[in-house]
Amino acid sequence: MDLGGYSVTKSGSGTLALPGSGGLTLQNGTLTLNRGSTTTTNVSGGYKITATNTFNLIVNSGASFSTGASAGSYEWNANTTISGGTVTLGNTSGGGTFGGTFTLSDGGRLNLGGTTGSVTISNAIQIAGGTSTLAISNSSQYNTTKLNGGIKGNGTLNISSGKDITISGIQDQSGALAINMTSGTLTFGGTNNYSGGTTLSGGTLNISGSLTGGGDFIIKNGTTANFNQGSTVTINTGNSLVVGQETSGTSGRTLNANGTVINAGTLNVGRNGILNLNEGVNWTQTGEFNIKGNGGYGATANLNAGIITYTGTSTIHLNAIDGSNASGSSTLNISGGTLATSQGFTFTTGTSSTSAQGKVIFSNG
Repeated sequence: MDLGGYSVTKSGSGTLALPGSGGLTLQNGTLTLNRGSTTTTNVSGGYKITATNTFNLIVNSGASFSTGASAGSYEWNANTTISGGTVTLGNTSGGGTFGGTFTLSDGGRLNLGGTTGSVTISNAIQIAGGTSTLAISNSSQYNTTKLNGGIKGNGTLNISSGKDITISGIQDQSGALAINMTSGTLTFGGTNNYSGGTTLSGGTLNISGSLTGGGDFIIKNGTTANFNQGSTVTINTGNSLVVGQETSGTSGRTLNANGTVINAGTLNVGRNGILNLNEGVNWTQTGEFNIKGNGGYGATANLNAGIITYTGTSTIHLNAIDGSNASGSSTLNISGGTLATSQGFTFTTGTSSTSAQGKVIFSNG
C-alpha cells in the first residue's frame, strides 16, 4: 500500500481492512486513525507484513490498529505514534524485526503478542505519558522477545507472557513496573533506572545488569528473582525489598542473590519467602532486616557464601508471629560466607503454635 506521499485520515466507526493476500507493504505517507476507527491488516497464508521507514502510523484516542491473526513475519520500520489509541502487533507465525520508532502518550497502549518465532525491537520504546502502557502478553507469546533498545519514559510495563523476554535497559519510568508472568523468563540487561517499583507475581526475573531508582521490589507468590553475578541492585531509603509479602498463598517466593546489593531500605523475608545469599554476593543492608513467617508458613534466609553487612540501627528481627496469627518459623541459616554486624537478634515465638520459632542455625563449621 503506497500512499504516494499523502496523509490519509480515518475517523468514525467502521473497520478499514488493508488488503494483503500476497503480503502487505506500507510506505510513502502517513495514516492517522481517530476516535472510533478500527484498522486491521488482512494478511493470511503466512505472508509478510512490511512497513518501511517512509510510513508513519498515528493512532489517536479511541482508535485501534491491529495486524490481524494470520500473517507471517514482520519487518516493521515505520514511525509509530500511539496517542491514546491501541496498536496490536502480534498473532503471527514467524516473528519479526522492528527497526522503527514507537512513542506512547496520553494513555496509548502497545500490545506485543504472538505464537511462534522471535521478535527483536532495535530502538528504544518511548512511553511518554504516565498513563500509557506497553503490554507484552499472550499465554502463547513469541518464543523470544528482545527489546534491544530498551524502554524510556514514565508509563507502565505489564508482562503476562509464557516465554522468554530480554529488555536491555529501562530509563526514567516513573509508572509502576508491574511484571505478571505466567511462566518463562524475563531478563534485565544493561542499565535500568526507574522510580515506580517492581512487582513480580509469577515466572522468573533475571537481573544481569544494574537496577537503581525508587520504588519497592516485591516478590510475590510463585515467583523467582535472580540477581546474577556481575549485577548491581540498589534500593533507596524509604523503600523495601520484599520476598513474600502476602498473608495467603502456598507457593514459594525466592530471591537468589549472587551480585552486589545496596539496600538502604527495608529487607523483609515473609511467608514462604526464601532468600539465598550465594557465591559472589556482596550485600550491604542499612535499613531494617526482618525475617517473618505467617499463617503456618515459614520465612528463611540462607547465607551460603559471600558476605552480607548489616549496619541498621535495630537488631535483626526473626519474628514467628504476625499480629494475633500463629506463624511458621523464621530462620536464618548460616552455612558459609560472612554476616558482619554489630547488632544482635530479636526472636519472637508464635503464640498458638509451639513449633513456630525464630532461630539462627550455624552449620558447616
